[in-house]
Amino acid sequence: MSRGPFVVLWLGAFAFFLSFLLLLSALPIFARRLGASDGAIGVLMGSFAVTSLLLRPLTGWAADRYG
Repeated sequence: MSRGPFVVLWLGAFAFFLSFLLLLSALPIFARRLGASDGAIGVLMGSFAVTSLLLRPLTGWAADRYG
């Protein structure tokens, strides 16, 4: 069995999630430049974490079920 398609898929997924997480780490810097307070940045980052915690199981199930 060839590992080629698996490696390409893995590298593509890795690059996608790496770019997404790198942008996420820059989000507080952009919010600061737009004038957001420390509290607003905390709420922004916290809401992202809570939302992803709640939605990832559902979206993972949907991706497995519907492709």
